[in-house]
Amino acid sequence: MRAAGDKRTWTLAPTRAGRRAFDAMGAAFAGINALIDEAFPGTDIDRAAKGLRRLIGLLEAEGEE
Repeated sequence: MRAAGDKRTWTLAPTRAGRRAFDAMGAAFAGINALIDEAFPGTDIDRAAKGLRRLIGLLEAEGEE
């Protein structure tokens, strides 16, 4: 549907099925996120993310050879 304040734009809304899927996905990720927070407390998650980004870069470079 068109946005109320600006007729040049559209407003998108999820269907009921889309909302249910989003809710189910959120519940699944909440459990995984809790485990990640437990495994990597404080700034450990930042160090892990930095290491993973470095690993991705190395893998991409190796794939270009």
